[in-house]
Amino acid sequence: MRQGFFLEGQETNPWDVVRRILARFRHHDRTYLAYLDAHPTASDEAVVRLKIVEPLLEALGYNPQTDLDPEHRVKEGAIDVLVRANDLPVMLWELKRTQETNLTRYEDQLARYLPAVGARYGILTNGREIRIYTWAGDRLHWVHSFSLLAFAPNAPRPPTEDERLALLVFFDLLHKEAFLDVERFKQEIAEATEPRLFLSPDNPQNEALLIEGLKREIRRLHRLVLLRFRSHQALYRAFQAEEARRRAEVEAERAKLWAWLEKFEGQTRVTLNRPALERYLEDFTEHWTVIEEPAFVRAFLRRSGLDRYVQGANHVNLQNRLRSFYRVFVDHARWYARQSVKLRSSRMIVENFAQWRDETGPMAEDYEVEFCLQTVYIFITRVLLIRICEDKGLITQKISDGGYGDYLQFSRQFFTYLADANRTLLDLAYKDTGHIYGHFFSQDIFDWYVWEEEAIVRLFHLLNRFDFSQVSADLIGHIYEQYVDELERKRKGQFYTPSQVVNYVLDQVGYRGEATIGRRLLDPACGSGRFLVEAARRLIKALRQKYPDLEPKTLVNEYVRDSLFGLDVNRFACFLAEVNLLVQVLDLVREGDHFTVERFHIYATNTLLPRAQEIRPLVGPGNGLAYETEVAELIKRREYNPALRLDFRRGFDWIVGNPPYVRADHPSVASLREQIQASGRYKTIHKKWDLYIPFIEFALDLLAEGGRHSFIVSDAYQTEAYAHPSRQRLLEETTIESLTFAPGIKFFAEAQVHNLIYAVRQGAPPKGHRVQRFKVVDARLRKTDIKLLPALSQRRWGERIFRPEFKGEEELDFAEYPTLGDLCYISYGLAPVSHEDLDPRDEAGKRRKLFVTEDLLADTPDPKHPKKFVQGKDLDRFQVLRIRWLEWGTDRVPGQLRRKKFPELFENEKLLVARRPHRGSLKAYYDAQGEMYCDATVICAVPAHRLLGVHNRTLDRRAVREALARAARHSPDYDLKYLVALLNCRWLSRHIFQTIAKGRVDFYPDNLRQYPIAPANADTQAQIAQVVDEITTAREDLHRWRERGHRIGEEGIVLNPRPFLDLWNIPYGDLFVAGSFVSWHIGGHPTMLEIEGQRLILRKQPFSYIESEVPDVLRYLRLYLEANRDELRRHPVARLPHQILLPRSPGEVVRFLDRLEKEREVVMLRWMQVVQHEAWLEEQIFDLYGVDEGWREKLGGRSYRFEGIPPQVAFVSILDRPNDSPMRRVAFPRRGVWYYRTPRPLPQAVLVWMHDGRTATTQWQIPIEHAREEE
Repeated sequence: MRQGFFLEGQETNPWDVVRRILARFRHHDRTYLAYLDAHPTASDEAVVRLKIVEPLLEALGYNPQTDLDPEHRVKEGAIDVLVRANDLPVMLWELKRTQETNLTRYEDQLARYLPAVGARYGILTNGREIRIYTWAGDRLHWVHSFSLLAFAPNAPRPPTEDERLALLVFFDLLHKEAFLDVERFKQEIAEATEPRLFLSPDNPQNEALLIEGLKREIRRLHRLVLLRFRSHQALYRAFQAEEARRRAEVEAERAKLWAWLEKFEGQTRVTLNRPALERYLEDFTEHWTVIEEPAFVRAFLRRSGLDRYVQGANHVNLQNRLRSFYRVFVDHARWYARQSVKLRSSRMIVENFAQWRDETGPMAEDYEVEFCLQTVYIFITRVLLIRICEDKGLITQKISDGGYGDYLQFSRQFFTYLADANRTLLDLAYKDTGHIYGHFFSQDIFDWYVWEEEAIVRLFHLLNRFDFSQVSADLIGHIYEQYVDELERKRKGQFYTPSQVVNYVLDQVGYRGEATIGRRLLDPACGSGRFLVEAARRLIKALRQKYPDLEPKTLVNEYVRDSLFGLDVNRFACFLAEVNLLVQVLDLVREGDHFTVERFHIYATNTLLPRAQEIRPLVGPGNGLAYETEVAELIKRREYNPALRLDFRRGFDWIVGNPPYVRADHPSVASLREQIQASGRYKTIHKKWDLYIPFIEFALDLLAEGGRHSFIVSDAYQTEAYAHPSRQRLLEETTIESLTFAPGIKFFAEAQVHNLIYAVRQGAPPKGHRVQRFKVVDARLRKTDIKLLPALSQRRWGERIFRPEFKGEEELDFAEYPTLGDLCYISYGLAPVSHEDLDPRDEAGKRRKLFVTEDLLADTPDPKHPKKFVQGKDLDRFQVLRIRWLEWGTDRVPGQLRRKKFPELFENEKLLVARRPHRGSLKAYYDAQGEMYCDATVICAVPAHRLLGVHNRTLDRRAVREALARAARHSPDYDLKYLVALLNCRWLSRHIFQTIAKGRVDFYPDNLRQYPIAPANADTQAQIAQVVDEITTAREDLHRWRERGHRIGEEGIVLNPRPFLDLWNIPYGDLFVAGSFVSWHIGGHPTMLEIEGQRLILRKQPFSYIESEVPDVLRYLRLYLEANRDELRRHPVARLPHQILLPRSPGEVVRFLDRLEKEREVVMLRWMQVVQHEAWLEEQIFDLYGVDEGWREKLGGRSYRFEGIPPQVAFVSILDRPNDSPMRRVAFPRRGVWYYRTPRPLPQAVLVWMHDGRTATTQWQIPIEHAREEE
């Protein structure tokens, strides 16, 4: 790879080289400028060649003796200088005398010579100006030109920026090494001998190499494209100036003609038919090509009627005047027609650029630089996409490996110009890839540039160093984002959102799982599509999980495409967003038989402004601009177009993004500010508003009913006066779900702002809603980087919730929360005793119950006892300890019950709450099947909507029916598993019992109706419901173990060996059977169980023991006697040897104990799962109610954090010593960190017990007090 002096960072530059060449110019003792000023009349092409051209070529790396061929003969004539690079013809020079001022008239000469020798470039020069041309297709293309005069010593002015750029590109293009590099690159691509570098998340260093290489190519190409664009502009401006001059001449001749006619009218008093003359002249200007001069003169005289009046000198003068007009007009028309054809490309480029600039609006200052940069990016991105499709097997190899080699060999036989061959190959690759996503390869305003062979081959060569089969979907965005000038980004307010922020925003609005399917998301300032790409990932994952057999074509074109929408003012950013989305689905295209991906809904538009006028097509009717504009306007206006079958009247379910932050008084957006204010659309812009303020209003206007919205904005939004109206709208019209503050955190390294992330749901906040608030302490946004702040009531505290330091009042206040009575019908159970009127009287006249509860219950179901029945003493938290069966459908039940109740109270899913709390906290159970009956020691809570269709005397009372109807509007929004978690929360139910029941022993229905319920979104409720399911299942397992005689508690586990002897089919016997390895002396029932040596001591007086030489046998016997102590007491002492059972051999005992230890570990982990989940629930409910750490400590104790816990650990306990029970103090995980909350302070150092599901380990740690850490 060459390192020419013209490259960036070198001391010597092209203009210094040219200045030295011109400084050495001497001819007849005249300097360069003096020689030109002398106006030499003789032909001096030899002077130009020897004094200027040959020194220039030598500076470009050519050897004048071997690489230059003067007066090279071809069939078409003699070429002044043919230049070769290692025998390859690369350019030819045609030299003209220094006084020749119009080099363009020699272009035909180049057009003959260039195809004849197959050189890449042709140059015309007169020693003053250099004009560079290339041959593409079947015609000559002007590349650019520049004047040498400005680079001469003592020039009257220094070279302009454009002149310096032109010279730099001249050296870039024509240096000898540039041509040799291209030939070498072709060979290397064709041979493909070097191993490729994989681009994948596992090889980030390779992506960095690719990006660095592309940045070099972008810089080089940008210079070339910018120069070419400015050259087209200069041509077109010259054309416009000349056209204006010629048109002025035509108008002057026309004015002279009318002046003569008016004078003639005045002298002769002849009235001319002016309208007829005007019509004729108009007709003439349209059909001048078929009207000769004499015919024009005759027709004018006839139409005007002057042929009858004009005679003599007047006739001659009028004819001369008409001939003069005709000649000037036709000369102008012919010149205009020729130039229109010749400058068709320049005109199209300049007009398309003007349209793009108007479209872009005031967001870019240096439009030309931006336009040319985007031209380069689109070229590179298209070729990059072709390479990705090749390596993913979506198209046959065209520009890599064998494909390129075969094509190169073929093209040498059929193409005179290999540059044409490479352009043709690129077009073929475009067409191939266009079958996958045609929108990228359709004609566009950025397709004006004809790419040189060097540009094409260099890019092919770079991209062929890499394997794109596993490429990251973010690669193209990374390239763009890393190259865009930082100052430009700051000026535009465009900062590319880091992936962790994108994920956090989408998480805050719940964009995950099946909820994303069939719903729409919009990013109104989408940029390169970061939010849309991550949303696509999540949506595809959800679709794959829900519909595993869904065809890829349907998944992409009907689900993904119709779910994601993006708008951006930057047309190129929209292009990138589409590319990034396409790369995201390419593997699905490969999987789905190579279908065509329909155009993604990404549209270039000024999001904040309506369309001012119809926009004409830029290139042609097939470019889709009119469609783009119409769809963008439909989105912005929430309208429906039946012809396009697009309906946006409902709005969007999610609107997310990172809008630009630019103070609206910034000079670069002054015009935009005026237009936004003039539109009258935005009511929240106020004072010196920032640009993101109208974006927020735009998002709120487009949000669907119940839709969710989140932006990351400047933290000035928290307090600045200009944001006050916008904050008020959020407070009044939305439910603010979360506020995430990031004081001092820079998510965007190059930005000078800090940020706020807010998430809202459309619709005013429900009663009791509290805003979850978080504080970020590290920009990586890991779970440990996000600290919880006190949740605050949106209605009560208003704008103060936007201040992270504000914590609300010290007292817990649940007054604004909805209550359980707002959601459920709540009542006691029935009274399963006889009605007083039926009770007989005894002899003393006192009533005696005809039947009581116990008379109606059975332990097992039978036809007389079909109903499951529980009492308060049968309930525990999340579980039922005992079910009995209630008599029903007999003569006495339910007809003779004292309080019957209606059956729908019991035969519905419901909550059962024991009236009497346990240690101050409630015991609640979720009856999912709706099959539990209960008595008055239990309170039932049935969701109101389940009773709307039930009519009876109780429910049809007016007040009850109205309350039921109100509650039924909200009850479907609450999962009963979520509600049972709130009721079973120890700290909450204790607090409520103390504040509502006020010291009473029992909890009553009226108390339960006042129980506050924290609102939560569906995702939070589902998460808690899952944990409740796991707690319920684990508690049921533990209950079954206890029923088998096992003792389970935080002190430890004692498993009774007796049931396992039968369960595991262990051969066993009594002490007599085990006499070969056991002896005993038993004088009384065991009162102590201690192993001393080879004896298990049972009691001291009378001395009793069991003896064995096998220690494991003594361990087994101690466990057996401890677990069955009460059962053994029922038997006489003499029978005890017969009641103590054990396996028949010592080996069997050892194996039995090993198996029992594994079972004990299973039980222990099940217990710990319950405790861990319940501790997690307690903490989660603290969050839901927005309880700050001070109150948490009062209600639940201090919180401690433990670090360094390996990620595979499933259970953590806190021990005081190695033999401590791990069931006593069980920790719980939150956001990847383990915590333990306790009312008793922990020691300075504790032993942390960890279990990964297979083995347990311990380590000493110093616990970190969470509250102190927060401070």
